[in-house]
Amino acid sequence: MTSDIAFPFPAPVAFFFAAWLPIGCGQSTLDAGSVKYDDATTTPPPTDGDEATDTDGGGTGADDSDGGGTSGGGSTGSSTGSTDTGDTSEGVDADGDGATVEEGDCDDNDPNVYPAARDLCENNIDEDCNGEVDIPNCGDWPTCYADCLEAHAPLAWWRLGESDGATVAIDATGGGRDGAYKGLASGALGVPGVMADDPDTAIDLGGFTDWIDFGDTLDLGADSLSISLWMSTTNTQGYVLGKSDPGMTDGRFGIGLTGTRIDTTGNPAGIAFFVDGGTSSDLFYESTLTVADGNWHNVVVTIDRFGDVTLYVDGIVDGTWSTAPYASQTFDTDNLLSIGLLHAEYANASDPVEGHPFDGAVDEVAFFDRALTTDEVALLYSLVR
Repeated sequence: MTSDIAFPFPAPVAFFFAAWLPIGCGQSTLDAGSVKYDDATTTPPPTDGDEATDTDGGGTGADDSDGGGTSGGGSTGSSTGSTDTGDTSEGVDADGDGATVEEGDCDDNDPNVYPAARDLCENNIDEDCNGEVDIPNCGDWPTCYADCLEAHAPLAWWRLGESDGATVAIDATGGGRDGAYKGLASGALGVPGVMADDPDTAIDLGGFTDWIDFGDTLDLGADSLSISLWMSTTNTQGYVLGKSDPGMTDGRFGIGLTGTRIDTTGNPAGIAFFVDGGTSSDLFYESTLTVADGNWHNVVVTIDRFGDVTLYVDGIVDGTWSTAPYASQTFDTDNLLSIGLLHAEYANASDPVEGHPFDGAVDEVAFFDRALTTDEVALLYSLVR
């Protein structure tokens, strides 16, 4: 691979038990019974200014003891004859998250907490109200990253931990987006991954002929998305991932080393994300941080269709650009998704350099159908030790 490979695009653009106790639980009511008072009636005098006795100052037409007021003669609690729980009365959604206490919201003061919410790792909060805090429990560090990434609901996820000789790269989500290992040399699989103590391993791609073919999948349309991967290389050229072709099809994209592009304005040992929004809006987003140093690095690209493209390196924001230039551009291409190449059509070609092959190790590649937040990216990075 030579350093004068010209990237085929225009110049870059700045591119429980959640223990809840119902109010009133354990309270008792006072029965005036037939107690005689000075007025010789059996109706107790008001104690809080209303027309009937109550013990809580709620103002009711009958005896109650919970502060909420009742209208049922001689019964306690709410108008239905049950204890009134005040702020947690049926139908009230205090935090506006679409769920009430009766519907299982275990913290109706936090809009991020409700049944079926995404339960984030390592924050000591039971977001989904299932009675379990911080699932997974990251005390088991070798598997914590994988458990936590799974909790973030990836659309597709390839751990690339198959044994040497395997032919299929399994989609760990169970979604069926498996890939086919192509041209791997002996020993390419089963190499140590980003987590030294994790039995799940990585793949070492040698460039040119070895790559992973996923076919025409993940045509993501105009949705927001995120791509996360781990990589290790000393080379400054090549694409870790691509869904592209040499014909400059609109909507193609890839993640590659900035040195692949001869007129790069970024760090030549950095990483970049490009998207082809048509001949007038090819965008190439380059990092300032170095990744081609032989160490493992986490690269994340998030595309918020209502905001920005953000490039992260090792949990840190390395660049942010507006999505406005291609806000309506879809990613529905007929191109093959590949790991180890930009243009899968050039695999094993007479001039394989045109495919921009990657020479280095790759681990834990995941796609999400939403833009991960800065906190989520930083959290996932922090779980690799």
